[in-house]
Amino acid sequence: MSLQVVKLIILGIAIGLATGIGLYTFAYAKGYSYLSNDPGSCANCHVMNEQYDGWQKSSHHTVATCNDCH
Repeated sequence: MSLQVVKLIILGIAIGLATGIGLYTFAYAKGYSYLSNDPGSCANCHVMNEQYDGWQKSSHHTVATCNDCH
């Protein structure tokens, strides 16, 4: 095997690992939910639970979602 082929194999493995780890992290963190208009996605982050609960109890939760303001 030539040096060029070995470099391409290593590059392919590195790109495959980076892609696989990135996709796994995106799925595990529910990253796809942030592409929606679902206010429940705000509660994916434990830091936002208090804000989400406050939004649910507020009077404007029936007319505005998170994406309307953010």
